[in-house]
Amino acid sequence: MTPRPGGWEFIWPDSIFIRVERLREHHDAVTAELWAEQGEAREHLVGGLRFNLTTPGGRASMAKALLARRNGYDWGGMMEQVCVFALAQFRAQEEPTIIGSLPTRQPLLFRLAPVLPEGVSTLLFGYGGMAKTTIGVAWGLLVYLGLPRLGLEPHQAPVLLLDWETNQDIANKLVAKIQAGTDLPGTAGFLYRRCRRPLLEFVEDVRADVQRAGIGLVILDSLGKACGGEKELRENALPTMSALEWLGTTNLIISHRPKGLEGQERGSYGSVYVENDVRQAFRVEAHPEPGGNSAQIALFHTKFNLMGQLKPIGYQITWDDFYGTKIETKDVGEMEDVRGQLAAVYQVEIALKSSPLTVDDLAEATGLKADTIRKTLARYKNKRFVPLGDARPQVWGRVIQTPEEFR
Repeated sequence: MTPRPGGWEFIWPDSIFIRVERLREHHDAVTAELWAEQGEAREHLVGGLRFNLTTPGGRASMAKALLARRNGYDWGGMMEQVCVFALAQFRAQEEPTIIGSLPTRQPLLFRLAPVLPEGVSTLLFGYGGMAKTTIGVAWGLLVYLGLPRLGLEPHQAPVLLLDWETNQDIANKLVAKIQAGTDLPGTAGFLYRRCRRPLLEFVEDVRADVQRAGIGLVILDSLGKACGGEKELRENALPTMSALEWLGTTNLIISHRPKGLEGQERGSYGSVYVENDVRQAFRVEAHPEPGGNSAQIALFHTKFNLMGQLKPIGYQITWDDFYGTKIETKDVGEMEDVRGQLAAVYQVEIALKSSPLTVDDLAEATGLKADTIRKTLARYKNKRFVPLGDARPQVWGRVIQTPEEFR
C-alpha cells in the first residue's frame, strides 16, 4: 500500500494494482474514484468509477465490475481490504501531544518578508480593478527569482499560479510585463494551471504538481471562483481553505470585495469564513491618476495573527505597452486620497514631518479630533512622538525611527 495525492494504491501478487483517489465525505457516506490495472504494462481493467466505500452494495458492485473484466480472483476480498484501509486512513486524526515545553521556532519564517509568512495563507482582497493580481504576481516574481525588491526579502522557491480569471496567454504577458517594467533580471518560469472547476474537485492534481515541482508559493486567483462561485462560496470556503492547507505550501489568496463596504476595514467575499481562517490579510485600495495609465495602490494590514501590524504599504504602478508594468514603492502618506484612511498614529506622523506642532495644529492638519490626537501622542510618547520644550500649549515633534520600529 502506497500513498498518493488524495488516496492510496494497493498492490497484490500477479501485479494487480488498485488505486482509490478523490475521497469525499458526505453526510452519510464516503465516496471515491477507483482505477484497476494488471501486469507489468498495467493493462487497464476499470477506471474512474465512483463508488461508496461505506456500504456493502458499493463494495459488491465494484467487485462485480472487476469480476466481469478478469475472472479467477477474490475481488470481493480485495475490495474489502481497499475500503477498510482507505476509510481508516481517511478518518485518522493526529494523536494528541503535550505542548508548552516544546522548543519554539524563532524568529517567524517568511516566504516573502514581511508580507507572506512561511507555510500559511495570506489574503489580498479589494474591489475589482484594484491591481490585486498585478501585486500578487509581482510578489510571486520576487519569490521565484529570489530578488529583494520593493522593500521585501524573498526566500526563493518555485511558484504555482492557479488562475480562474484569465488564461495562459494573458497571464504570461502579465508576468513578462511586470518583470520587464520593474527591471527584474533572470528568467521567470511560474508553473501555471488554467482552472475551470472548483479547487476541491482537482486538489489532488494540484498537490501532485506541488510535490513534483517543489512548489513553495501558490497564488490563487480568485477565491470566489475557486470555491465554485459566489453562491457556493459560503458552503465551500472552509473546505477550500482546508484543501489549500493540505498542499503544505505558502499561499497567497486573491479575493474580490462585495460592493457597499466603503469605510470598513474587512470584507472579502465569504469574509466570516475566510478572513477568520487566514493568518493575515491585506485590504487593497487603488487610486488611478489622471491619464489612465498609472495608479497609486495602498495595502492595509487588516489581520495579523502571527506578527505586529505592518505600516500601510504603498505602490505606484505604471502600465506601458512598450516598457512594461513598472512597480515602485511609494509613501502612503503622500497619497492624498488615502491619507484619511490611515490610523491616527500615521496621520500624526505625516503631519509632523515638516515641523513640530501643537495638538490644535495637528487636529487642523489631520481633521482628527483633538482628544484623539492627545490619546495618540500619549500612547506613543517617546516612542514615535516627543514633547519639545516647556512652552504652552505643548509642541510635539517626531522620534526618528527605522522602518522595523513602525511594526
